[in-house]
Amino acid sequence: MVQDFIKFYSQGKKKSIYIYAVFLGLNGSKYFLYSLIIALFIFMSFYSYILIVHMYLKYKCVAF
Repeated sequence: MVQDFIKFYSQGKKKSIYIYAVFLGLNGSKYFLYSLIIALFIFMSFYSYILIVHMYLKYKCVAF
């Protein structure tokens, strides 16, 4: 399951993270909250990484 999640995350599909969280929640309700928090954290870190790269390229182009 972890390998599938890494495969989904490496593809960069945002919906698959939430699908994985719901799928894990169906298997065990006690893991649902933790998986949702982890999925949200990974989604935010992935979004912030894209934002940082975008800002870096923007200011790099402005600088040169």
